[in-house]
Amino acid sequence: MNTPPATPERLAPSRLLGLDRRGWPGTIVVAIAIVAIAIGLPVVNALVSAGRPLAAGTELDAGHGVRLRVPEGWQLTSRREAAASSVTIQRGSTTLQIRSSPSRGGLDEEYDRVADGIRDGRGVQLLSDPTTFVTTSGLVGQRGSYAGPTTEGRFLVLVGGGTTIVATVKAPSGELRGGIDAANQVLRTLRWEPS
Repeated sequence: MNTPPATPERLAPSRLLGLDRRGWPGTIVVAIAIVAIAIGLPVVNALVSAGRPLAAGTELDAGHGVRLRVPEGWQLTSRREAAASSVTIQRGSTTLQIRSSPSRGGLDEEYDRVADGIRDGRGVQLLSDPTTFVTTSGLVGQRGSYAGPTTEGRFLVLVGGGTTIVATVKAPSGELRGGIDAANQVLRTLRWEPS
């Protein structure tokens, strides 16, 4: 039995607007998946909190005997990262990270090391000379400020009991002013307790 050759008239039922309808089911499935990802992921991301809300007065351990107390409105985003002892909290668009490590020098040397590391960031500039900062427990440190292409921040370096404490406060450009007072409130609670 011979099959007649395909002609445009015989192919017409499987074509619409010049496109072959046989490939449409797969195309429709892929298009639905793309739309679901494009719309669904941002919705899920907005619903899932970036961190765990902290009750006012929560005390956190940043390692090496470094402790801090958190007022209301902050969320814990990470604790004790693998490379170093640290804790990161967030309030709105302001992020505050406290890192602790054994000291390799005095306060001036440690401040210079941190400032050099910040300055090495792409497009980052230090905006101020160091100023003195004293915590409620009596730790004395040096504080500086910086700005980059998309962020601005402050950093604080303290040395106590052979431990260097580095606190970094950052926010998107133009948004730090709204969170710096709350961050300073946390920074004043920093203390070092011998083990």
